[in-house]
Amino acid sequence: MRQTHLKLLYEIETELHTINQQSNPPIHKFTTAKNYLEQKATEVNSWLRNHQFECEKEEIHFFKNIKSQLLSKIMVSKFQLDIALKLPHSKKAIPDYYQKLILKHSQIPKSHNYFYKYFRSESTHRDQEYFLRKNNITNIHDQYQFLFCDERITTKMEFSLAELLAKEQIIEYLESELDKIENPPKENNNISTSDLQWTGTKFELIELIYALHHQKVINHGRVDLKEVAKQFYKTLNIDYEENIYRYYSDIKLRKTNKTRFMQSLSDNLNQKLSQEE
Repeated sequence: MRQTHLKLLYEIETELHTINQQSNPPIHKFTTAKNYLEQKATEVNSWLRNHQFECEKEEIHFFKNIKSQLLSKIMVSKFQLDIALKLPHSKKAIPDYYQKLILKHSQIPKSHNYFYKYFRSESTHRDQEYFLRKNNITNIHDQYQFLFCDERITTKMEFSLAELLAKEQIIEYLESELDKIENPPKENNNISTSDLQWTGTKFELIELIYALHHQKVINHGRVDLKEVAKQFYKTLNIDYEENIYRYYSDIKLRKTNKTRFMQSLSDNLNQKLSQEE
């Protein structure tokens, strides 16, 4: 069952990647992504209303690692659309606008401090309280909880976790946009030198990058992982993300076949070699 849940995230990542690569204006991209994610959330909630998990461990995993990710992506897409619609007309005003938003989203409410430390320390001793529907005691603090307050489809802390994840992604997005303004690429780097385009998921690319890095086949392993990632992203025409560790953390959460993409590469190549014998 966990494989099905993880497949949902891969499907979402793939679709978001496709949307992002389209040559549409940002507002169109963000609107498309938001509508797609909200539709996915509606489908998941409809399924949850009549679904019983095989065990508490599976239910905790779903709400802690799957649904919270989906909700965080919805929050981020709403923010990206909002910032695109409210972007100052003056280019000189944009950096200050971004800085204020970064400061705003860097603040963690005092009521979330304990939970933030709990999650970041990878603690699990209160997971039953936080991520089981039977223990749901929901306090409606914002619009997201208002939209998804049905106790059959939500748990006590999934929204708080989604907010924390969304804040990190929002800050990452803002810092990336700010960096484009403050450190514009050199003239000879403005045009991509490669026509190659990565058409897999970001999870698959990160798995490949980490595998090569740990194998020490690039500069004998004496190179920063982020530098390797930047070169891959540049060559394959993908917008670089600083927080590649978030994808790596998701890969580590896999309970079976953590290196499924590496296994798929090996299986496909061996099959091809056998066919050509």
